[in-house]
Amino acid sequence: MGLLRMTHSGMVRMSLASDNIGADCFLCCPGPSLSADETAQLHRPGIITFAVNTAYPKGIARPDFWLGVDHPNAYDPRLWWEPFPKITLAGTHTQVMGGRYLWQAAMTFFAEHGRKPTERILEEWGPHVQFCYNANVFFFALHVLLWMGARRIRLLGCDMDNATADYCHGSPLTAEQRANNQKLYSMEAAELRRLAPRFKEKGVQLVSCTPGSPLNDFLPYMTLAEALDEAGRRVPQPFVQTPLHCRDAHMTQWQPIVEPEGVVVGVAPDQEDMLPWWWENYHPHNRLPVVFADFGMSKSWRQWCSERGRIVGVQNVAAVGWFRKGHAVLRSGLGRMLWLDLDTECRGDVSRLLQFAEGNGLGLGFDRIAEKHKADRKVPPETRMYDTGVIAVSHGDPIIPEWAAACTVNEHGVRGDQEVSLIGNAKSASSANNCTACASPDGPSPTH
Repeated sequence: MGLLRMTHSGMVRMSLASDNIGADCFLCCPGPSLSADETAQLHRPGIITFAVNTAYPKGIARPDFWLGVDHPNAYDPRLWWEPFPKITLAGTHTQVMGGRYLWQAAMTFFAEHGRKPTERILEEWGPHVQFCYNANVFFFALHVLLWMGARRIRLLGCDMDNATADYCHGSPLTAEQRANNQKLYSMEAAELRRLAPRFKEKGVQLVSCTPGSPLNDFLPYMTLAEALDEAGRRVPQPFVQTPLHCRDAHMTQWQPIVEPEGVVVGVAPDQEDMLPWWWENYHPHNRLPVVFADFGMSKSWRQWCSERGRIVGVQNVAAVGWFRKGHAVLRSGLGRMLWLDLDTECRGDVSRLLQFAEGNGLGLGFDRIAEKHKADRKVPPETRMYDTGVIAVSHGDPIIPEWAAACTVNEHGVRGDQEVSLIGNAKSASSANNCTACASPDGPSPTH
């Protein structure tokens, strides 16, 4: 059961099922209100568009997916040679369009289906699904979307009424056809009203974006502009706007774990003489192994560090100076770690700060001093400033590679790694931004 497609081995089952599709899904039906000018706005990150039946091509010129249940001759013949995936009913693969079998049409899938109670669309999401088809495309399409992992569905062109204009974008309808269609729309609206509470129970957000639709009496309504704005806010804003060179991008990856936990300290040539002071404060209170990140140390100081810990080289990355900090963390080989700036005075046992790296969380300190100098530091005034002098982090945290990549580019020309990170994307923090943090009972708060 599921989707079928012709391959070199004959018709085989395929799967597009997922737990969560990871985007807002706009289901575009061919109601009178569907506007090509409006649907053109849907082509942006964070949105997947699905066109139903004759919504293509006049209502939406280039959807991400198309779904239809009628005979292939009911649609614009160009449809079958469009590159976007098309899902139609199993059993139609031997129909002929333009002198070719439908199974030869570009990116066409055939859905196994059966008559069943409509509520089964909210229950049958498994790999061997048989899609619900009760002679209407609306609930068939909803079933496919739910199976694919759509959890935020926006309904466009779902007027459920043809009193002012035909629902069909094809040939003019007769009075009998128009009356039969209205019966179907009224039935679909009534059935959806009955099922609406079940969508909420299943964690599916079903929202009408069709003005004047009877669906708005029982579904949340949102204008298209509001829906687009909401979808845009869900798209992660990357730290890096400019792509890296492939060599530099390769260097912004986590390296394998060789020790379960420890401390990482970066050493630049102009700070080598601080090493004895840092060690004298750290060593009496701590047993966590130390990884010294070499930002360009002299041979003698490399030897000194090798007698007290492990050394990782960070000289070959494109970033300069302390902009290499993220790369040092990535190369540390530690499972859970604390980054400590070399001028951090350790007054006690720092191992308890590792708790802020639990659950793939990130521990940072809120920088009250930097808060007062946002203009000088070239960061937006609404940004909450964090100090990267003490960082608690777990191996694999996704923020660190992005931070390292942003430090490589430094696209905005800010003064330091702290400003580049703007890990103001972080959710919360407290006092942990300098030497006293290591002895503070509060320490950094977990943030991500």
